[in-house]
Amino acid sequence: MANDLASYRTLVGQILATAVDSSTWTTEIIDDALRHAMNLYNRLPVYEISFTVSTTGREQDLSGITDIDEILAAAYPWSDGADFAARMRDIRSVADQTIYFEDTEPQEDEVIRVRYTKQHKIKDLDSAATTNIATRHARIVGLAAASHACVTRFRQLSENPATPKEALDALRLAASAYMDEARELIANHRRGVNPHWTGIGL
Repeated sequence: MANDLASYRTLVGQILATAVDSSTWTTEIIDDALRHAMNLYNRLPVYEISFTVSTTGREQDLSGITDIDEILAAAYPWSDGADFAARMRDIRSVADQTIYFEDTEPQEDEVIRVRYTKQHKIKDLDSAATTNIATRHARIVGLAAASHACVTRFRQLSENPATPKEALDALRLAASAYMDEARELIANHRRGVNPHWTGIGL
């Protein structure tokens, strides 16, 4: 189970089928590839949380919500069991984690339901203390990282005119195949979260 940097490095190595070749696939390449993969993964899971208004006003600072990447939508006023779509409000971002309500003024002690994407972390990567990637999504991150690692190796080897074309072609094909598999897993994840029945023939 991938739950820290060491185990994610192992996962990427296994996908690349080069777990023992640390001189070619360096930890620097793998770690940078994981960072790229995280940028992709950050856009995948969508989270919701209830936020209690501390100060009445159209501008609301949501920085108290941990690890926000992007605020997608807000429903107000919120109560448990409410219809999110029916209470969704027109908002715009006015600062990194501050939103402005166009059509209402949230009141102190009332609740806003926030839908957002998250900045994910891998323990020990860039000093992160914990991993907050769902275990079932580890392979998505691993495949995307393997793809980026192949792209990096392609760039390195393409600078050497003695590199055989076959080696470059193999890296290009591998990068594409790994990313295609990652996207397939992402598509299956999204279909399971919110089925699109006509899209799957029903």
